[in-house]
This record gives sequence, C-alpha cells and structure tokens, in this order.
Amino acid sequence: MWSINSQALWQHGMIALLFSLLFYIIVQNERKAELWTPVLLGICSALLVFTRPADMFLALPAFVYAAGKKTRFFLTCCISAGITALPFVIYNESIAGNIFGGYSNLLSQFGFGFQTLEHFAGVLISPSRGLFVFTPIAILCILGFFQIRSRITNTDLQKVFYSFGIAFVLEVLVYSTFNCWWGGTTYGPRFFGGSLPLIFVLVGIYLDSIGEGGRGGTDNHPKPVNILILVIGALILWSVFVQVVGAFYYPNGNWNDSPPFMIGSFAGTDTTRLWDVPDNQIFRTFNAGPIIINPVNLVQNLQRKNDIIDPATDFPIRLGLNLQDGWGGLEYRDGMPVRSVADYSSISVQYMRYSLGENNCTLTIMASGKDSPKTLEIYVNRKFIARYPVSTQNTEITVPVSLKSSLRLGNNLIELRVPENCIGTGGSGKTDQGCLDIRKIRISRVA
Repeated sequence: MWSINSQALWQHGMIALLFSLLFYIIVQNERKAELWTPVLLGICSALLVFTRPADMFLALPAFVYAAGKKTRFFLTCCISAGITALPFVIYNESIAGNIFGGYSNLLSQFGFGFQTLEHFAGVLISPSRGLFVFTPIAILCILGFFQIRSRITNTDLQKVFYSFGIAFVLEVLVYSTFNCWWGGTTYGPRFFGGSLPLIFVLVGIYLDSIGEGGRGGTDNHPKPVNILILVIGALILWSVFVQVVGAFYYPNGNWNDSPPFMIGSFAGTDTTRLWDVPDNQIFRTFNAGPIIINPVNLVQNLQRKNDIIDPATDFPIRLGLNLQDGWGGLEYRDGMPVRSVADYSSISVQYMRYSLGENNCTLTIMASGKDSPKTLEIYVNRKFIARYPVSTQNTEITVPVSLKSSLRLGNNLIELRVPENCIGTGGSGKTDQGCLDIRKIRISRVA
C-alpha cells in the first residue's frame, strides 16, 4: 500500500478504499442492521468495477453477502449498483463503443496457454514483481483462509471471506492472462494494490490464532510457536524494508528501463529480467541509494526522452536537470533534437540521490557554431572549469565536473558562455539564438 498506492495516481488506491468500505459496511451491518446498507454496498460495488474493470472480481464478496440476506436486501443492492453504473455505461458506450471504455483493449491481451502458468508464478514469486517476494508476510493469508471456520463464528462473514478467497484466485488468473503481467513501469506487484486490505484481514486471522499459544493462564508460548513468531517477525521486517525502498529509493537504479523491456510489443518483450535474482529490482534500487524527489522536476523530465537531455544521463540527475536562461525552443533537424542558445545559457542540476560528499561526474555536450566557429566556456557553481573551441560541425565536448552533495539540498548551476559576438544582442537572461546549436547534454556520475 505504501510504495504503490501512496506514491502514484494508479487506480489501485481507489480500489483499496472502495474494497475496504465494502468490508466495513458488511461488518457494521452484522453488528447492527441498517436500511441503507444494501444501497451503499451497491454504490461501492459499481464504483469498484468501473474504477478498474480488471478488479471486478473483488466486488464478488459484496454480492455473495447480499444474496445470503433477504430478497429485498439483494434486489436493493443490485438496483443501487445498476443506477450507479448507468452513467459510466452511457459514457463508455458513447465514447469507446463498449461498457468498459478503454479497458476493453485489455481483452486483446488475454491468452491461455503454458505461458499462463509462468505468469501465474510470476505475479506471486518473481524476484522483481512477486507479491510474496515484495510482501512475504502476505503469504500468511493462505493459512488464515483455512482458519476462517474456526476463528469466525458468524456464518455470513464466513461466506464473505470464502468468496474473497475465490475472488483473489480469479484475480490472479486474470492478470496471469495478460501479456504485460508484470504491470509495466512500476515497483513491485501493483496489480494487487487494491486487494491488500482483505489479504491482511486474513493475515490477522492467522496471527490471532497463534496468539492463543500465550493465553490460558501462562505468558509463555510453546517453543515451536516462539520460533514461528521469530519467522513472522523476520517476514515483517523484510516487508517493511521493501516498502521503504519503494517509497524513498525508487526509481533510482532505473531498473524498469535499463535495459528496456519493450521489443516492439508486449508479446515480444524479454521477460527473463523478471526472474533475474542477482539483478532484482529491490536490491538494484536499494544499492542506487535514496532519492530526493522534486515534484516539478520529476514531471518535467521523466518523459524527456526526445529532448537534448540524453536519456543515458544518470537517472537521478535527469530527474533534477532543468534548462534555465538563454535556451531556445526545441527543434528537430535531420531527425535530431536541437536547441539553440545565446552567448549565455545555464542549466540547473539537482543531484537527487543522497551523498555525503561531492559527486564526481562527467558532462558531455554536443554543440556546433551557429554561423562560424565559436568558443565555449563552461562554469560550474560560478567557478570556471574549461574553455573549448566549437566548429560549425557537431563537436562533442567532455569535461569532468563536481556536483554538490544532495544533502545540502542546493542546486548546481552550470553556465555556458560564448565570448564571441553573436548574431543579435544576446546577453544574460535573454533568449537570443545567435551562438550555438546544442544537440546533446549528458551528465553521468563517475563510479
């Protein structure tokens, strides 16, 4: 929940909320029956289905519960769900031509075969996507499922829990049929972000059962139970560690894109990386160090793949790199991105990874003189670094630079100055494009 639902605007956060509300409404109704209960169940169920149709099976417990009540209760629930669903159906039909809108495209990804078994295993135990790898404490929900009858005396709630177990298996099967079963560019098993609330109620049922070992007049657990508690404690520590990595380190290490997954289509994707134990997402992300997220830079630079900022730029630098004064608009010449600069231009760089000292990096610039050979002077944090001649042809300049420690939370200023007269007036802070054409900027950290 922490590293996925709270970190990005996937639908899984809303699914988790609606699913939690469904269960809460059911439990409250068992404590004290209310007339509005079937209405709320219908509303939440319909919203859950249309928020993310791939998770529609999670609405199954609500309808199983309603079906076990009086006919009026069940019909009210269904009518409420239908009325809530109607605007979504009308909108999706009018815009996309089907009731589930854009999600109908996922139907083309469904496919059963031997690969489904691999996908099924992958969503559960893949070193870089598996639910039981990223949140191993969740495996106790299986043991909790088999203790429902002994721990829950209310037969209606028993049906809810059993139907959830069925719904969860169906959900795993659905995602196992996806070509993109690993969930795309994400951290861990995001497809299960919505079902986690009830998974951990089942975990709680099992933990409650082993807690009986210390009851009945003694504070001491039997030795096997003590060992089990130590194992569970270790699973909890690992689960929390993984979430900390996802919340404070990801996307450092750039595991999703280096090397890229895509080979033309989902069906042609090389998924062997998802089973690579030494180069798994958790440890590569952790080894890359924590990241300082600047939301503005993140939004501006995360998709900056076709700009002059070379995608090979060290990931934490690319997220924190901004063009400042003196830069012209983005153009394309001979299929290459180009920006022109005046006699003064600057770049702001926030190295968004924790470090105790300065970071030794390499700055690479591909430049050419606009109308005649020029001279390029490079300054870093107001300090002169080097002077290079630039011809009218593409000239690659590579220079070592030192960026301030991110713990100081200060931006690094890289200035590009051209002493020759250029076409137009130029000048600091102006956007006259009379000096250089810049085709590439790359900053990489020296290991």
